[in-house]
Order: sequence, then structure tokens, then C-alpha cells
Amino acid sequence: MIRGLEFQIPNEYANALSYILKDIDFDMYSWHISEDEIFSYKKGKEMLKKTVYDGNNFKKQFKNKRYLPHFINLQAYQLGGARESIENYEDYVKSNCEIILLIWDSFYVNLYAKNHDIIELVKKNVEQNAENLEYITDENDCRTRMSVW
Repeated sequence: MIRGLEFQIPNEYANALSYILKDIDFDMYSWHISEDEIFSYKKGKEMLKKTVYDGNNFKKQFKNKRYLPHFINLQAYQLGGARESIENYEDYVKSNCEIILLIWDSFYVNLYAKNHDIIELVKKNVEQNAENLEYITDENDCRTRMSVW
């Protein structure tokens, strides 16, 4: 069974989250950030001040901005869904969380989504810019924790 995608993005100041998540309806989710270090190109400072954003405000944080995501653990919950502690894939499957995006070392990316259409949408979004794009499946998923630490 397909769980998500793994790939590598260019290690540069760009708008990675915007192009990875392009065409996803941000307003359908509450966006929770549990681990992050994202630096703004212009200010050289960390960008995110909060750990929870509604769709519109989350989109505003990244739209038309250049930044370098050193690492991020981003979880999208359906509106009204309670945030839960997610330690591993089994926790994720049982949770209200719909999407997990993990970026570490500025270019490694894992995306997990319960909706296969989202996986295919993200695959289409990143195909031209990503390297080593592969599906994460039950057979090849070696991640033991849903964390970027």
C-alpha cells in the first residue's frame, strides 16, 4: 500500500512548501508545526512565530517568499479535528491527521497522506524539481518515528 512520497528538493532559498503543497486546499485544514527551523531570505531570521495556523494564514506565511527550510514537521488536520501526539506511522493512521510533511537537512522530504489523490497531486507538483522521487510503501518505509530530529 502507498503511504506517501519521498524525494529531495534543491538546497536553496526558494518557496519549497508553496510548490510542494500547491493546489491543496489549505482552508480545509488546521496546520500544526511541531518542529521547525525555516529561515527567511530577506531577514535571515526564523519565519514562523506560531505553531498552529488556519489555512489562510498558513498560506500567507509562504506565498511569494523565499526561504530555506532546514527542517519542519508539518501536520494537517481536518478542521475541528483534535491534534494528537504522533510518534510513528501506526499513530498517524489512527489519528485525525490527514497529511504529514517532514523536511530535514534542507532537502530531504517525506510526505504522508491518507488521501491517495493528495499523494498524486504532490507528485505532479514536484516531478520537475525533485530528485530521487519515490513512493513510500508498506514494504520500503524505513521511518521509525514521525520526527525530523
